[in-house]
Amino acid sequence: MNGRIYDPTLGRFLQADPHIQAPENSQSYNRYAYVLNNPLSYTDPSGYFFSKLWKKIKPFIGAIAAVVVSIYCQVCGATMWNAAMTGAAIGAGSAAINGGNILKGALIGAFSGAAFQQIGANFNGAEGSGFFAEGGLGHIAAHGIAGGVTSVLQGGKFGHGFLSAGLTKALNVNNLIGTAAKHGGLRVAVAAVVGGTISKVTGGKFANGAITAAFAQAFNGERAAKVAEAKKMFMAEHHLSKERMAAILTLIESGVSLKSGADSQNSYDAMLATLDRSQLIALGHALKNNFRSQFGKSFNNENMVQALSTQYRDTHFMQNLHNTANLVQSAMEILYVSPAKRAVLKPLPKAVKTAESILGKIN
Repeated sequence: MNGRIYDPTLGRFLQADPHIQAPENSQSYNRYAYVLNNPLSYTDPSGYFFSKLWKKIKPFIGAIAAVVVSIYCQVCGATMWNAAMTGAAIGAGSAAINGGNILKGALIGAFSGAAFQQIGANFNGAEGSGFFAEGGLGHIAAHGIAGGVTSVLQGGKFGHGFLSAGLTKALNVNNLIGTAAKHGGLRVAVAAVVGGTISKVTGGKFANGAITAAFAQAFNGERAAKVAEAKKMFMAEHHLSKERMAAILTLIESGVSLKSGADSQNSYDAMLATLDRSQLIALGHALKNNFRSQFGKSFNNENMVQALSTQYRDTHFMQNLHNTANLVQSAMEILYVSPAKRAVLKPLPKAVKTAESILGKIN
């Protein structure tokens, strides 16, 4: 029957195993052992058990690597370049293991890493903030597009990748698992399973959807999870309600926008001061500003600079007014303390002092 006799006293077979099950594993070269010297846990009638297992695992090396990255490399998705280089390394390694084109694998990995990192960096607005709201329609659509392009690069169809990445994002793994740092690997693994399943159901390949979803979570979702955890810690440290935290974030965002607007105005005015008469006239003409109708024949450089500066300020007036209104409203929500709450909130949290400092700098 070509069987081998096992001696339980020695813990070894009396005949050599004719098969090397896994060349990458040194235990496989022990010809008198069986299934990595663990015969009570495994059976291997053909002698190729581990070879078959490896073949099933290989297509998912990219997703597995993304899980490892999310656990052990906190800076791999910190910037676009970090994400691109990490993605390239994972893509190249996966292609090499699966016998694919290493350069192509690296390029696809770099694109996926950079694309999802940038989506996470830009679609980070508060709920209700419009197209760039985190988890909003724009965020989901951007994920879908990046997933579709990645699917095409992998040899699949755009629609399969779009649905896989978009629906996985809409499901929001962070809400399902939680945002604790210790669950980073679990979040990426769940995203991979969800993305792969959706890809398979819609007619695509499970492996392609799983890898794309894992990249999206590792380089995008994990960034959002870190921000959410930081907010929770900040709120707990300063005893802030969700409403007051939202007001602080709006205050800072509006203050930054106002500061940016003021800097832009100053830069524009500085640029105008460097232009000669002919350049100012040309700029005024391009902006449909008729100096002659405003000042008559005697208009000079000072008149033109003043007119162009005023025109720039008026153009941005409504946006600055909106930011100012948000700033004032948020400051009132943060700084106003009713008599009933006064005892609870003394001394004022550092967050309120920070808000006051920001207001002081802007004013």
